[in-house]
Amino acid sequence: MFESNFFLRDRDPESNFEDPQLYYSNQGPEFEEFFATDSRNYLFVEIDDFVPSDEGFILTETEIGEDGEETIDTTLVAPGIRVELPLEFFQDKIFAKEGQQVLASNNNFKEYFRGLYFKVESISEDGSMFIFNPENASISLNYDFQRPEEDSQGNPVLDEDGNQIIETIDESYILEFGGVNLNTYTNEIPQNIISAIENPDIVNGEENLYLRGGEGILTVINIFSGIDEDENGVSDELDSLRIREPLISDASLKFYVDQDKITGGSTEPERIIIYDLKNYTVLADYFLDTTSGNVAVDAITTHLGRLERGSDNLGKYYNIRLTNHVSNLINKDSTNVPLGLLTTHNVLLSGFQYIDSITNPPVGELPRIRKVPRSSVISPEGTVLFGNNTANEEKRLKLQIKFLEPN
Repeated sequence: MFESNFFLRDRDPESNFEDPQLYYSNQGPEFEEFFATDSRNYLFVEIDDFVPSDEGFILTETEIGEDGEETIDTTLVAPGIRVELPLEFFQDKIFAKEGQQVLASNNNFKEYFRGLYFKVESISEDGSMFIFNPENASISLNYDFQRPEEDSQGNPVLDEDGNQIIETIDESYILEFGGVNLNTYTNEIPQNIISAIENPDIVNGEENLYLRGGEGILTVINIFSGIDEDENGVSDELDSLRIREPLISDASLKFYVDQDKITGGSTEPERIIIYDLKNYTVLADYFLDTTSGNVAVDAITTHLGRLERGSDNLGKYYNIRLTNHVSNLINKDSTNVPLGLLTTHNVLLSGFQYIDSITNPPVGELPRIRKVPRSSVISPEGTVLFGNNTANEEKRLKLQIKFLEPN
């Protein structure tokens, strides 16, 4: 854990400071070089044996009463990293600067004390991963000072000899981590997967679909994307359905897992998410899902079905219902947008994150992808699914629609 002297801007100077400054997870080398060459990046502490745990901490506080009786209070606090930082650093960095301009305003202080840098390295082959939420992180500065004691009217309190009584006051000040923060990490993708995804067949589709969170692999799904003879921008298949005005009772995509290409079992992602790649929003079915009040792993399961597992605990398929989305396409002339498919850690985690457009160029006629669901960024897992062009007819990806047609 280091003091960071890398200044993280709130606003982008290239937009005349109107847009927020964007940082990306692939900027690790840039930060590594800075911290390796700038001597101002003070090393606070090193922890060699930290292992993430969900058990939390039990804090014990002992008090001795006036009668000499000992009272022990225990408190269970949330899991996290709690470490003692060097007193000398903060004495010199903050308390010794009392009255100086660096502490005169929040902006001055942000420029003076720019933040912290956490560098994490695995010391085992298995490694560990946990979610670090900076909104719940802080530095507690505990200090004391002396001042003349006064009574309730502001008069000095004297001792028996008439001398001013000096009292010691214990205080604390909390430095929150509420400013700009980011994570950088390096993911290595196996060469066989790189070869499979570098040149996608956007006309006929693919034999396999690859998904992974984190730095990520995204699959693009186009429904009703067949022949458009009248060149009106809508496929003949969708035009035909719109003319018939069917009442859609169910529409779904069933994604079968290709167990021959993954390590199945507990490492398989429990959830995947589908979203609108043009407008960067979840679909209508997400908002209308009545399971939204459940805990995250069981929430939005009508729309985004959990991984269906066999008796061997291996994943079989994900069933994604698009009933309202498809109904809107057919009966309300909604725009038929491409859909993005990703693994997710928590389907209830809302919002989207920008991705680096330089390292994610457009593919063929597909639009340049600018955002992904925030929940996929913190998902470490990946999977391989059968696509629409697989030779396995039984597990081939299809859009299945059930509907009633008026006479």
